[in-house]
Amino acid sequence: MDAVINQLIDLDKQARKMVEEATRYLNDTLGAIPTDVNQFKKTYAEEAQHRIQLIQEDEDKLTRENQQALAQQFGELRNRMDQQYSQHHQEWEDALFARCLGR
Repeated sequence: MDAVINQLIDLDKQARKMVEEATRYLNDTLGAIPTDVNQFKKTYAEEAQHRIQLIQEDEDKLTRENQQALAQQFGELRNRMDQQYSQHHQEWEDALFARCLGR
């Protein structure tokens, strides 16, 4: 009978030890949650900032390319306008002068 009681006492001690370890683990885990959350936020914010920077660089590159294309288009248009003016300015001036004089 004493052996059974001693065995029950040993089982109770083991069970208490397991409960204490589980409680300690739970408390450690719950205590670490704010730190883990803050670390997650920090890591996520850094990754997001990095992605934003990459996207910004891509957008800046596209903007520069578009500006260059527009500058080239406007340069070509200006050249055509200058060429038209060079070829027809005397004709246009004469027509305008004639209109002003009512001829």
